Amino acid sequence: MSERAHARPFFALLLPVLLLAWGCGEQATTVLAPDPQLAKGGNGGGGGADPVVESVDPTEGEQGQTLDILVEGESFQEGDEVALGIDGTPSEAITTNATTFVGPNALLANVTIAGTAEVTSYDVIVSGGRGRKGIGTALFAVELGPHANAVVTDLGSLEGRSAAFDINVHGEIVGYDWGNGHGLYWGPDRMLVDLGTGWPEAINEAGQIAGHYTNASGERRGFVTTGAAGAARTELVPLGGHTETRADDINDAGLVVGTSGPPSAPTGAVWDAATGTPVASLSGLPGGSGNSRPFAINSDGHVVGVSSDGSGGTQAVIWLDPASPPINLTSGADYAYAYGVSDPVSTGNGDIVYVAGQRGHAGDYWATVWTVSLSGGGAVDDFEDLAGSAYAWDVNANGDVVGDIGPSKRGYLWRRSGGTTEALELGALVGRGSSSAHAINESGEIVGWSQVSTKGKDKGLEHAVIWWLP
Repeated sequence: MSERAHARPFFALLLPVLLLAWGCGEQATTVLAPDPQLAKGGNGGGGGADPVVESVDPTEGEQGQTLDILVEGESFQEGDEVALGIDGTPSEAITTNATTFVGPNALLANVTIAGTAEVTSYDVIVSGGRGRKGIGTALFAVELGPHANAVVTDLGSLEGRSAAFDINVHGEIVGYDWGNGHGLYWGPDRMLVDLGTGWPEAINEAGQIAGHYTNASGERRGFVTTGAAGAARTELVPLGGHTETRADDINDAGLVVGTSGPPSAPTGAVWDAATGTPVASLSGLPGGSGNSRPFAINSDGHVVGVSSDGSGGTQAVIWLDPASPPINLTSGADYAYAYGVSDPVSTGNGDIVYVAGQRGHAGDYWATVWTVSLSGGGAVDDFEDLAGSAYAWDVNANGDVVGDIGPSKRGYLWRRSGGTTEALELGALVGRGSSSAHAINESGEIVGWSQVSTKGKDKGLEHAVIWWLP
């Protein structure tokens, strides 16, 4: 067919329009109406125009919440997607599960706000094909998640930054002051005692304190002492061939766990607190380097910590007694750490212990609590990932876990009740300040640290604190 034959149908359609324009004189204008489908972008609105984001409903949500957000504006199209972000960049802490096209002026987004999401205002970003993009600046706010309604008390410091690491059943607390490198002790009256150079890690029911310091030769030495100013210290004797020791925990029976040897190749060990002599070394996982590091010991002598495996990874383990080989708790992750262990709990299916820690894959990690069957020889009955980008530092016999969430650090209590776990933010000394919860006793008293201020000369300063739930 000739080019003229192709053109004839088009000219035949165009002729009436040209005649109409000519017949109407100078006031008429020739207008070729655009294709209605092109005007709508082929699917319902806006063509190639960028979307305009005007408002959202609701305008706020809480950490840990999943909710629907109605986004209103102009030039929305089928297939447009909604994201929440900061400075025009979508946030990894807020996931859009689905975006529904309501019409050219409305989209409905279902989003999940992570417990680690920063408490601030977020942009609402609508993007679609052909590079179309629209941003509603700071239209949505993330608020703090569920709170424990805890009362937080500043324990103070000697010369600046401080933190509390452990609390016993009597409310005695130990911690550290970065200002002068000294250990700290608070009695039940909350009076602060300077323990001298060193880093106290734990305190048992009898008031014995386990920790470590660095001597004049630069070697680390574990010790046991009490909360009295100037109290004598019993140093931990290294295992054969070693010169360094470290103490990480002490139980009510007076057994201390920690490491012997250099930090680069530690061997887990157990000592008698009264004499400082080693009573056992803790073996590593089969096929691994043999290195092991215990972090905690309960009243019955069950020890938890980490050990290297045959592939060079780090795995969470439990030693049912110091002479037993470790049992791997990792539960399908690439790596894991076990930081805290509860005293034994009797259930209808036998005795168990709760283990608090962390497990993860490359780039991702979760605060985790394991339920370990003592009657079943250390088998993992269950495990629960409590939160992403989080640490679980300690757990009591009720299964209540404490730790922190997110790069900016927010202290959390994961409270177990009736077979379910509730995540509760503990709060800080100052609104929206950072905090971390390190230890919980059987009465539910929690210690750790909190920011004192978020502005001025004390911005970023941290003090040891205690939380209690009324």
